[in-house]
Amino acid sequence: MTLRHLRIFVTVFQKGSITKAAEALHLAQPAVSLAIKELENYYGICLFDRLTRKIYPTEAARKLFDYAMPILVMFDEMEENIVNWEALGALRIGTTITIGNFILPQVIKLLKKKYPKTKVQVTINNSETIEKLLGDNEVDIALLEGRNHHKNKVTEIPFFTDELCLIVSKENPLSKRKSIQLKELEKADLLFRENGSAERQLITSLFTANNLVVNPIWESVSTKALVRAVKKDLGVSILPYLMIKDDLKEKDVVRVKIDDVNLVRNFMVIYNQNKYLTETAQAFIELCKDWTNVKDL
Repeated sequence: MTLRHLRIFVTVFQKGSITKAAEALHLAQPAVSLAIKELENYYGICLFDRLTRKIYPTEAARKLFDYAMPILVMFDEMEENIVNWEALGALRIGTTITIGNFILPQVIKLLKKKYPKTKVQVTINNSETIEKLLGDNEVDIALLEGRNHHKNKVTEIPFFTDELCLIVSKENPLSKRKSIQLKELEKADLLFRENGSAERQLITSLFTANNLVVNPIWESVSTKALVRAVKKDLGVSILPYLMIKDDLKEKDVVRVKIDDVNLVRNFMVIYNQNKYLTETAQAFIELCKDWTNVKDL
């Protein structure tokens, strides 16, 4: 007994005719009659009384129909949902605060236009946390500011560049200078993002490579809090241009160049090499790669 047998039986039951059932199923009448006969032999019952040119369902047929119909409905739903799973399922994205603020919303908006039924789950946290979630397969794709630092084998695709900027208040003496040396910051009141953030990782690496010590007087997960503190001349900070461009435009803070220091970093789309990418996931990656063309939408 197969699903094919059940589907033929249900159609015959509903149509009340072997001929009409055969037409609805695009089968030959003998094939329909054979399937009904095989069902009767399998269960040892009579499903239809054949009187003159009509058939009438027996009590056994009514009971079988009550079982068969929900089975076929569930099977058809399963077939439809599994076939369309790539467009209907969930896409789990992990990203850092900068990307989550300035890039991800526009990318997801475009993705939802193409796949409106896809559920996009987003986790925004610092780089260290997102890398761990990716390694534990708790997110499908990570968007990070820089390369993955964990040992798991991943594919990394750069899609945008940003830079970190030294900012000071208008009242700070450094605001009058075009540039400074990195070593001058060792004695400054530093206001930095928390350990584990991409910005902090890059700054710490930079100071360490130049045999300098990082001793911030403020640490915060909030870029806005750091910018406000800089405005009040409580210290200086190094933050992503994307996060502070409006403050620079309004001239609330002043950007000062650091000589001979490269603070440009790549934004990366990262996923595990063995990860199966659904159609939706691939579309998301392509939208990220095309970010320079969609960022102003």
